[in-house]
Amino acid sequence: MVDHELDDHVDVLLVDQRCEGLDELVEQSRVPVVVWGGYRHESWAAGLRERGAAAYVTLLAHPADVAIALRRAFHGLTTYPSLAGAPQEQLTQRELEVVHAYACAFPHLSREQVAGRLQISENTLRVHLGRARRKLGLGSRSSRVQLRRAVTARDLSSSKGLA
Repeated sequence: MVDHELDDHVDVLLVDQRCEGLDELVEQSRVPVVVWGGYRHESWAAGLRERGAAAYVTLLAHPADVAIALRRAFHGLTTYPSLAGAPQEQLTQRELEVVHAYACAFPHLSREQVAGRLQISENTLRVHLGRARRKLGLGSRSSRVQLRRAVTARDLSSSKGLA
């Protein structure tokens, strides 16, 4: 059951997609509901929209994107970025190794230095990173932090059965 007294003191609700009673909350809340969680099929997100959720943001969303979704919800706008860019392809073992070295193990080193540690050329490093970014739905100019966050969130969602 939704506590409507809470609605009087809250402007926007940010709710984990695993929240028990999510559908009821979305349908009955008097304030905008932003749902946050792991990747789901677009039809699932469309169902949220039909039930009245103001937004759906994934675990891989940059914190600034979450803030934007919350602000938009506060102003009565919806935010449903396409999940078409959601990672569908698995990273190869080598891509995962390269991303881990570049974004996690040696974030302070240049691409050239990371390539040297991996005993590959800098161009090969770029190719692996580019393929990984594409598979993770990241832009070509995404930062190491975004790459690390994407790989970490993807690993977490896969291990919890959220992918």
